[in-house]
Amino acid sequence: PSALSCVIPPCTSPGPSANLREVDVAYLGVAPSGNGQLVSVTGSGAQHQLTSWSLAAGDGQPTAQVTTAAIDGHHARVNALTGALVAAGQPRFVTGRIVADGNVFLSSRQLNAAGAFTDHGTIGYGDNANVEVLSYDLAVRLIYSGFFVSHYQIVTPVVVEPTAGGPMALRLVSWQVNATTGAITGLEDSGNLPLAFPQSLTPDEIADWSRRGRRVGC
Repeated sequence: PSALSCVIPPCTSPGPSANLREVDVAYLGVAPSGNGQLVSVTGSGAQHQLTSWSLAAGDGQPTAQVTTAAIDGHHARVNALTGALVAAGQPRFVTGRIVADGNVFLSSRQLNAAGAFTDHGTIGYGDNANVEVLSYDLAVRLIYSGFFVSHYQIVTPVVVEPTAGGPMALRLVSWQVNATTGAITGLEDSGNLPLAFPQSLTPDEIADWSRRGRRVGC
């Protein structure tokens, strides 16, 4: 596995930026010190960075540990992979991103107790199905063998558009991460799923949804 390095050692958290557009965070577990371990992702809409954090057990003070070099891609996501038998303070997690050519990539990663990142593999979806991915999300299911987690199933609902042109569609794509090795593989693609709502809104419908959003504080 290849290790991701700090941008400028010693690692520091990113400062204020006019380009900040995206943010996500995942709580991964507890380090041997008793402090919590978190990973955040911050992005510009073109690139993003991962930062590991130590969260003090007493007062909850966060301390930045390691920040990666810039990674290409937008719609960056991070999701914990919990329950596996890994060394204390070395939790697994998965990250996602969409790159400029319309492929979505998922990466299997791991922290060590000092917050350094290890990459266990990356796999993508888009070109192989002749579609461009416009948006996606992540959900994780634990698969057990007896009392222990053997692997993780990851499901990504994706909004896609055919590369040759045509209407947008919703699909579900499944993946698998080995809980022992961290290796990630692709599983299945649902194909286009039926949608029970119009894909476009009239001006009156847009105005109505806008009013509803204001009423619920969106």
